[in-house]
Amino acid sequence: MALLAASCSALGDRRASPTTLAPSPGSRQPGPAYTSQPERRYLTIGTNDGSQFTEEAYADIAANYDVVVFAKFHAGWDVARHHEATRRLKELNPDLEVYAYMSTKYWFNGFDWGEDAIDPAWFLRDRTGAVIPVTKESQNPDSKELGSYVDVTNPDYRAWIVAVARRWMAAAPYDGVRFDAADPVGDFGPRDVRRWEDLLEPGRVEAYNEGIVDLLREADDALAPGRVLFNGISPSPIRGPSRNLELLGVTDGAMDENFCVDADGQFHDLEADVAIMEGNPGKRLQLRAAVDPDALDPERLATIRRVCVGTFLLGWQPGASSLNLGRGYGLDQLGHQPPELDANLGAPLGPHTRDGDVLIRPFERGRVVVNLGTEPAGITLPTPVVALTGGGVGPAETGVTVPPGDAAILLEAALVAPAGS
Repeated sequence: MALLAASCSALGDRRASPTTLAPSPGSRQPGPAYTSQPERRYLTIGTNDGSQFTEEAYADIAANYDVVVFAKFHAGWDVARHHEATRRLKELNPDLEVYAYMSTKYWFNGFDWGEDAIDPAWFLRDRTGAVIPVTKESQNPDSKELGSYVDVTNPDYRAWIVAVARRWMAAAPYDGVRFDAADPVGDFGPRDVRRWEDLLEPGRVEAYNEGIVDLLREADDALAPGRVLFNGISPSPIRGPSRNLELLGVTDGAMDENFCVDADGQFHDLEADVAIMEGNPGKRLQLRAAVDPDALDPERLATIRRVCVGTFLLGWQPGASSLNLGRGYGLDQLGHQPPELDANLGAPLGPHTRDGDVLIRPFERGRVVVNLGTEPAGITLPTPVVALTGGGVGPAETGVTVPPGDAAILLEAALVAPAGS
C-alpha cells in the first residue's frame, strides 16, 4: 500500500477531505532527512538470562536513548547489579536519565535486594488473615504465585520503602525511582470491584488506594531533587475514565504501558493520548506502544509505526515525553525502534490543530499529519514536501494523500539534503 498518493485526483471515486497547509517557518538550511534523536526515545529494559549488559548494549543505550528504567528481572533480579549498570551508563553518558525499579503494590518472590529484605508483617492480608498473593492472573487463585501484595496503608512500610529508595540513590547515580503497578484496587471494573470487596473489610479498599497516593507523595518529598515516576496511565477498566492521571499531582511523571495501540493492533483514542502529553508539559511521560514486529504483517506493522510515531510527535514535549515501540522488555528492543523517530523535523512550532478528521502539527522543517477518519485526506501544500517512512524518503510533492487510519511525516523538500552529501 502506498502511503501517499500524488494528488487528490488519484483517489478515483473515493473523496478526500482537502486541507491546505501554510509554509513552515524555521531553519532553512538543508540537512539529512533522519538524524539521531535520542531525546525522543526511552527504554524499560533488562536481560532475561541473569547476565549483565554487554559493553555493546551499554554503548547503544547510552548513545541512542534519553531515559532508561531497569526491568525488575534485570541481571537475575539482583539490585546490586542494577546499581552497577547505572554507574556504567552514567560514565558513558552523564545526561542519560536512569531510574530504579520499585513496585507500588507488590513484593515479588524474585527480588534480590541484599540486606533490604521486606518484613513479612507488611504483606497485605484478607478477611481471614491470609496473605493476598500476586499471581499471573490475579483473578485466578490457582495461578502460580509470583509474590505478595504489600500493605501500603502501613506507615512503617511506606517509611521503609522510601528509606530503601534513598539508599539506592546514594549507592548509584540514579535520577529517581519509577514505581510499577500504581493502579488502584477495587475501584473500577466490575470483576475487580467484586474481587476486592470479597477480600477486604469494608472501608479497606478506599484506605488502600489512599495509601498508594500517600506512598508516592512521601517518596516524591523524600527523594527530591530526584524524580518519582509511576506506571499506570494506559487505558484499562481498572483505572476508570481518569486513567489514574490524578497521581501526576503527587509525582514527576508516569509510564503509559500501552500507548497508541492495543494488543490486537487496534488504535486507541489517539487524540486523548496527545492531550495527555499536551496537558502535562512539565511531567516526564514514558510512552510505550506494545508492538510485536513478529506478530504483524510488514504492511500493517509499517502503518502502526507511522501512526504511533506520528501521534507521539503531535503531542511531544521536548525534554519531557519519550517513546518506545516494543512488545517486551528485553534487549531485542534495541534493534526494533522505528526510524521515523529520527525524522529531522526540528523543534515543534506549537500544539497540534484539527481540521475535520485530520490532526496536524507544524515543525521548523516540516509537519506531522495523522488522519483519524475513515476516508483518505488530501493535503495541499504551498511548497514540495517529502514523506518519511521506514527509513526511506518519498518523492517531492505538493499534493499528498494520507489514507484513513494512517499518518504522514513530511519534510520540506528544499530542506532535505541529497543522500551522501
